[in-house]
Amino acid sequence: MSEEMNVPVVVPEYNPATDPMHPYGKACSVCSTEFDEDEWGIMGWLGILPVSFCVTCTTGIYNMVLQSLDVEEVEMILEEKRAEAAGEVTQQA
Repeated sequence: MSEEMNVPVVVPEYNPATDPMHPYGKACSVCSTEFDEDEWGIMGWLGILPVSFCVTCTTGIYNMVLQSLDVEEVEMILEEKRAEAAGEVTQQA
């Protein structure tokens, strides 16, 4: 007989802006355009590689992903987002 163990999983909060190993705020990993936390961009880790993307490159990557999806997949994603937004609106009310 095996007994299940309930082991809590602790996920630490991660803030790339305070990570000294992350190039956040210095330059976009694709085009080398410098941006800071006041500008809209995205940063994180791609495996073990720290990456930052400026708004232009983020938009380009997003568009490439959308072009690779089927119409049904895009519609499903949009429906999920609408349902999430509706849930947030009803929770705030």
